[in-house]
Amino acid sequence: MLAAGMDKREADVRLTSLDALEHTPLAVGCCGAAIYLLAAGRTDPPPLDFVWSWAVGPLLGAALVIPAVIRYRDRFRNAPGFRHYHGIGLESVALLGRLSTLDGIAGDAVSVRNMCHSHNSDWDFSAFRRQRVRLGSRGAPSGPR
Repeated sequence: MLAAGMDKREADVRLTSLDALEHTPLAVGCCGAAIYLLAAGRTDPPPLDFVWSWAVGPLLGAALVIPAVIRYRDRFRNAPGFRHYHGIGLESVALLGRLSTLDGIAGDAVSVRNMCHSHNSDWDFSAFRRQRVRLGSRGAPSGPR
């Protein structure tokens, strides 16, 4: 990313987002499984102290991080010292929030395509064409607008 001309802070934010993108689905799945095990009364094995931490931890983490992103992201954006790393973490969570929308995913694919074409790449990114999908009455995509 640095070789493509991106500044160091933006590269750090994107790398932290990729790391979070790897761990977030695992935390959601483990949280759901732990809640199921607790509700079903099947906690040996795994031990009860292990199950409770997975049932509560991701929910508590999300309850703390989402308001922190909303409230403190701008304050820590260019802060000196250790607060700089808090800013990178908060900005990476905000990036994942933007990517979780349909327009965010399509827009990111377009930016990847443009970045590769601007560096004289021969890769074919025709699959990343930006399409707006309208949801049908049952929530299924009904085609481009």
